[in-house]
Amino acid sequence: MRSLSLKLNKVILAAIIFCLLIAAPVFAVGAIDPTYIGVGARPLGMGKAYVAYGEGAETIFFNPAGLGNVKTVKLTSMYTSLLSDVNYLVLGGIYPSPDGSSAFGIGLVSSGVSDIDLYDAGGNLTGNGSWNNNVLMLSYGTDFGALGGIEGLRVGGALKYYSSGGSGSPSVEAGAGSGFDLDVGVLFNPTSWATVGIAVQNALPFSAGGVITRDTGIQEGISSSTKAGLRLNVLGDKDKAISESNQELNIEFDFDYPNLQKDVSSTYHVGAEYWLSPALALRVGMDQDPSPTGTISNPTAGIGVRMAGIAFDYAYHPYADVADDATHFFSLSYVGEEIKTASEPISVAIKNPADKMVTHLEEVEVTGKVLNADYKQTDVAVNGVSAPLDEEGNFTVTLPIEKLGKKLIVIEAKDLRKDEVVATAERRIIRLTSYMDVGEGYWAKSPIEQTGTVGLIQGYPDGTFKPERALTRAELATLLVRANGLEIVDSGTKIFTDVPTDHWASAYVETALKAGYVLGYPDGTFKPDRKISKAEGIAVLARVDGLPLEAEVAIKPFDDVSEKHWAAQYILAAKNSGMLEYITFSRLGPKDSLSRAEAVTMLSKTKFAGAKIKELMSWVTGFEQETKKGTTSVPYCYRELAAR
Repeated sequence: MRSLSLKLNKVILAAIIFCLLIAAPVFAVGAIDPTYIGVGARPLGMGKAYVAYGEGAETIFFNPAGLGNVKTVKLTSMYTSLLSDVNYLVLGGIYPSPDGSSAFGIGLVSSGVSDIDLYDAGGNLTGNGSWNNNVLMLSYGTDFGALGGIEGLRVGGALKYYSSGGSGSPSVEAGAGSGFDLDVGVLFNPTSWATVGIAVQNALPFSAGGVITRDTGIQEGISSSTKAGLRLNVLGDKDKAISESNQELNIEFDFDYPNLQKDVSSTYHVGAEYWLSPALALRVGMDQDPSPTGTISNPTAGIGVRMAGIAFDYAYHPYADVADDATHFFSLSYVGEEIKTASEPISVAIKNPADKMVTHLEEVEVTGKVLNADYKQTDVAVNGVSAPLDEEGNFTVTLPIEKLGKKLIVIEAKDLRKDEVVATAERRIIRLTSYMDVGEGYWAKSPIEQTGTVGLIQGYPDGTFKPERALTRAELATLLVRANGLEIVDSGTKIFTDVPTDHWASAYVETALKAGYVLGYPDGTFKPDRKISKAEGIAVLARVDGLPLEAEVAIKPFDDVSEKHWAAQYILAAKNSGMLEYITFSRLGPKDSLSRAEAVTMLSKTKFAGAKIKELMSWVTGFEQETKKGTTSVPYCYRELAAR
């Protein structure tokens, strides 16, 4: 549907350009368009200055591009009696598309007179006759900006069918005829408070079929004109007028150029409409009409009343060249309520941070934009911290991340008029611990930071981890206790002769001993600072993690570990479990010292530690919002976020 509309709009735009280029030099003068008298009491009250207005069903008759502005059903009617004899009727209606980007319209203008005295060549009364002149219009207009085209540009066209005829004598009846013509128009908003309009009425040249063919076979061209208008919104809404006011004042200036009608002068139209309230409008204008002596200026005035979607408009329009015919025009219209089109909902677009961000920083800059909202009536808070909006709805706030682990950032946009949250956005962040000597690219960076974040390991007071330093027996005991989440046992007594009660690892060594993770030496010592070999460390971790052991080792687990090696069963079990995935070559070096980085990497693969790390790095659950002091944290639910 959108593609079809865009193609149709391109055709209309091309037709407008064609007509604007060829209109002036090729029009023939002929039949009068009945819409010239005036269509709608509202435009007539403003001196027929309406080309750039683009409002109401009256726009069908002035500039079909105005249909691109219409978002609700519009109906209008007008009746008057001209010279006390000519009945003049106007009917019009507009229906917009569901998305509000375009609209279709239909209009009828009918003028007629009856009981005309007919005389023969000798001046004898022969009877009565009648005559009527009508035009039926089918219109379409669209908003190019709403379809992704030029913002503020509306275009439209109207196909017109003319018919006229009479009765009372054969000569009158022979004057009946019909024909087609075309109106095209453009509206453009160079600013929010100004509109420029151009319309070519009866744009088809004589050679292209813009004629009325009489029953006698005579063809007449249809009077054509090019109209240009400028509308200024002087008072009104702050976003749509020059000066902000709770009342509205609009002024329009129109210029009419008669295409190739040498005996017809150009004319001007000026009008103003002042809305004292949404229900009451006053109108004044100056309407110029061509005459054999040049132009005649006619002052006009009018009033408009709107209630419950119904509009009543009255216009007073005297005609200087017909002093006895100060004509009163009355219109009854349906302006209705706004059709709720598929407008964009208020939302929050986050530029930074990205969702699922991993960081080591203690703060994060949150930037974003609130879309489709009245920014001066909207408040944004990021985890309870106010984030002021600029004139375009952008915001920036620096948010502290006080704790390690998972954090949920919630951005809320609140409508201050309703005092309710109208849009939210969320970001998930994991803050990991970091160490000065574990930089980007280090092979064990992830397991070191992840195990440190969940509290299974600690660095040194100077902010380093010393990943290449050999692991000691005291450090291994500490790792085992933390990795398995054991409750610390501290009896306050000296368990080993070389581990005093004030030793940094005394409680961990005692706890590991009682859990059966470590053993002392026969001489009553523990040797806490003795370095652990790889084979020893692997054996302890495999035993503590409860890895299943093969009864016999048939194949060497590594080139330098034989089937008969004392730790072969433990090394094979660790290899099969994935604990030794970091070793990408064929040699283990079982007698080499086990580094802190290697120990932590193996530790991260154990059941208990692996589960804690998996929970930490999962983006599904466990997120909480850090809020300002005194507020409540908000738990994160993945399903709720995914549904938004």
